[in-house]
Amino acid sequence: MHDYLSEKILRQSSKIESKLLTENSYSPVVIIGNGLHGSLFNNRAGLLGQAKSVLAIDAGHQISKVFGDLGGSFLINSRETPTESTNIFPGSPVAMKDFTSAMFANSIHMGLLATVTQRTSSVPLLLGHKVTSIVDTSLEGQPSQGRYRLTTEKGLTVYTDKVVLATGLGSPSSKVKDPGFQKLLAQSERLHLEAPEKLYPVMLVDTFLRTVTLKETGKIKTIETDLKNKTVAVIGVGDGAKIGIEALLTKFDPTVKILWLGQKATSPESYKETTWFRYHGLAPEIGKRILGGFEGHVTAGKATPTGQIELTYGEQNKTVLADYVINCTGYDNAVPPLLQNIPGKPQQAKITLQDVEFVVPEIAASETIIGKKVEVEGLPAQDIFVIGPAAGALASPNELNSSITQNPVAIENLAYRSRAMADYLFGANKTSDSVLKTGNTLRTRRYPVHDEPLLLLDKSSLHNLLKTEAHRVLRELQLPPNGLLLKAKIHQNQLEVSVLGLSAESATRALKKIEADKDLLGIITQNARRASEVSLAIQH
Repeated sequence: MHDYLSEKILRQSSKIESKLLTENSYSPVVIIGNGLHGSLFNNRAGLLGQAKSVLAIDAGHQISKVFGDLGGSFLINSRETPTESTNIFPGSPVAMKDFTSAMFANSIHMGLLATVTQRTSSVPLLLGHKVTSIVDTSLEGQPSQGRYRLTTEKGLTVYTDKVVLATGLGSPSSKVKDPGFQKLLAQSERLHLEAPEKLYPVMLVDTFLRTVTLKETGKIKTIETDLKNKTVAVIGVGDGAKIGIEALLTKFDPTVKILWLGQKATSPESYKETTWFRYHGLAPEIGKRILGGFEGHVTAGKATPTGQIELTYGEQNKTVLADYVINCTGYDNAVPPLLQNIPGKPQQAKITLQDVEFVVPEIAASETIIGKKVEVEGLPAQDIFVIGPAAGALASPNELNSSITQNPVAIENLAYRSRAMADYLFGANKTSDSVLKTGNTLRTRRYPVHDEPLLLLDKSSLHNLLKTEAHRVLRELQLPPNGLLLKAKIHQNQLEVSVLGLSAESATRALKKIEADKDLLGIITQNARRASEVSLAIQH
């Protein structure tokens, strides 16, 4: 399902790229970054009838690079239970429960949920282009296609009047400032780009997990033996470190020894006291395969003549030796570099992020912070906004304490806020009048059933794909508030599609829209082949 949707999105991206190669483009709103929060903003824009007013740009080649690119290499922290979910994607036609019944979903499920949400939005998306410059053209004194001129690393230019930054946590980085260690890390990262199937002496946690993904999908087999009887030093005590250690424990030879630098706990009991139950599965190995008791930050690292890495840590400059090092010390926020060129040249003016407050019905407050607005000292008020983790911790202490995860960057605490930013920019509740009108008419059409290769999906995944494609197509017609009911079956070698809940005119328009979209018609056909009758309620 992920591959199918990703291929469709890439095809759309290629068309946008071809157009931009020959002419500059204007869009009222450009959103930079298309991870979880970019997809949420876009989905809301689509529901407001504003999909064509937005252009999304992302440096990666699929939705949510962190989750999609790293495959199923780790479990996420937002939990699922039979009665509640903290993986909130408001407006998406599917939910996490449609993909898994596990308490903690796999990372690929989160990437798929974001992909579905983006696909349903119908917002055009340009992939594989990193935006490197945002210039305020109003300061240039010349007529322009839009207030801001955005330039990508590959030289494409886009104009807009509003910019939304949804760049997530940013890029993985190392807080170990020692030049020698930084050089080792840079060398390993360059080699990884050339040959991602190998392990390197010093790796960022994302680099390591990307290689784990290749191992899990059967694309490489050599690293299984590379870690036998080896010592791996993991630097950092946050979620990234715990996820990396989980991978080491569950996916590699049990002879791997882990030095957890920064981890003070030396026993299972003392470790459990410092972390929540999601990571209690590591506890039995504390003091065995996982050695803790390393207090203080890593300050330096160098390669030894034996090929190992020597790390220096703590106030007393103690040292340890490891065969491999996984760096899990945080991320560099992508927002500051994007803002340095607003006046048209690098400047030293003070840049601040001001709170944007707005009504969010799901949050028990008259107004709450939904994101940030960029202000530049000495320049006119800007129309640049930041959403999601890139904007920092947005929930108030009381809002955070009443949440399930109590994690300021969890999707539970940020999803409704990212959705609300679209309301804020496009005007709350200013949806277009419904084009399709409510009624009681039943309209049916029949189409020839063509022989086509069956998608290699189970029945549940095929139905989820139908939800995605049907919502994408019919939302463009602006559904009435109560939606419609779509039914389909194979009858005498014809596909019979019926629409209920609309007026006669609207039902006819909906059926024509379905007929015109070959992707949707193919998915309906494949579902009808798997069941005697297909039934799907499509809500606005």
